[in-house]
Amino acid sequence: MLNYELLVGLKAVIIEGSFEAAAKLLNITPSAISQRIKLLEERLETPLIIRGKPCEATEYGYALFKHAEQVEVLERNFFSGMPKTTAADAEGAFTLRMAVNADSMATWFPAAVAKIAGLGNFLFDMVIEDEGETAELLRKGDVIAGITSKKSPIQGFQASYLGSLRYVSVASPEYIEKYFPDGIINVITLGRAPSLTFNRKDKLPSKWSKLVCGRNVNTPTSWIPSLEGYMQACEDGIGWGMHPLNLVNEQVESGKLVELVPHSYIDTPLYWQHSVSYGKIMLDISELIVATSKKQLPQ
Repeated sequence: MLNYELLVGLKAVIIEGSFEAAAKLLNITPSAISQRIKLLEERLETPLIIRGKPCEATEYGYALFKHAEQVEVLERNFFSGMPKTTAADAEGAFTLRMAVNADSMATWFPAAVAKIAGLGNFLFDMVIEDEGETAELLRKGDVIAGITSKKSPIQGFQASYLGSLRYVSVASPEYIEKYFPDGIINVITLGRAPSLTFNRKDKLPSKWSKLVCGRNVNTPTSWIPSLEGYMQACEDGIGWGMHPLNLVNEQVESGKLVELVPHSYIDTPLYWQHSVSYGKIMLDISELIVATSKKQLPQ
């Protein structure tokens, strides 16, 4: 029989990435966490954690991690069918570890989180990652659900279409006057105008440039991997940038930001994938997320 107190320690190390952080989470000493992992590895006669910065789970470590989460879900499903007794109320919070792209987290997804919180005693561990990269987190078992650009579900997961995030290219009026005084946007003028790029995974500025010019454009760019900083840099005239329309709609309507080429938007389709092994809990949560997205995202 597995000792679930030991599994709690394993789960904490995998989630937190270090023995010290796991110990702080569980309010015990790092040596106690280390002892739990050591006992598990001795009993199972296989390594479960690759020590490093951060610590990572081995194949068997991930398998145990997922098993521990599934036991948690089974217990919660059991309690949900019982009268609201003291025992049921004492089950504790269940932490949902989900992967979400930064722009969804900055726009429509918090509304879905608020509705999920109303379902029961949930806590949230959000992993912020580009929608093109989240499939690997799902495949490895790092998260139990997430927003992805992948239409086809990963084995063991169920996929639902959420809608699209609509991106527009905008800049400050002063920037437009400086770099596009005649209102002409082509390969030459765009190639001289500084752009803003969120990070090395962000392909939206180059996609938009190709969309309006019909060919790739090598634009000078500033890298600003902060949503607040990216927005501020755009408003301050440091460069033009790609933003979700529902994030900058007020600024565009007020004239604080101006579309470089009106109606030249890029739609990025998003899908929700969740593990089917988590049963009714994830089905209920996924229904809320999909319902929220359909109200807020272009379909």
